[in-house]
Amino acid sequence: MKLRALPQFEGRQPLGAQVRLTGSSDQHVGALEMDETVYFVVKGHVTRISHQDGKISGAEVFVRNHTVKASQVILLDPNDGERMLDEAAMLSEDAFSLNQMFKAAGVDPNTGEMS
Repeated sequence: MKLRALPQFEGRQPLGAQVRLTGSSDQHVGALEMDETVYFVVKGHVTRISHQDGKISGAEVFVRNHTVKASQVILLDPNDGERMLDEAAMLSEDAFSLNQMFKAAGVDPNTGEMS
């Protein structure tokens, strides 16, 4: 899947994007623990897009927010989840880290300051 560039909004360029998942699934996932790392496959529909000044990794940036209503959620075994994430990252044509994005925008990813 080729990632689409974030479009400008009211003359401002978002430097990051966030996703908020809402909704539920009829799949029983059992009891999850606080701070537990879990892996899901999610099918959903984008129901809202908004923009705001916010923080990503401690840096103040203009952010595009996506709300996705989940219609199907499947809990994965942690080993399968890690493997699937690794494979998806290798397949992505435009895979890049948040640090690389901040650096390209001239923001120090550790301090959030313009470099």
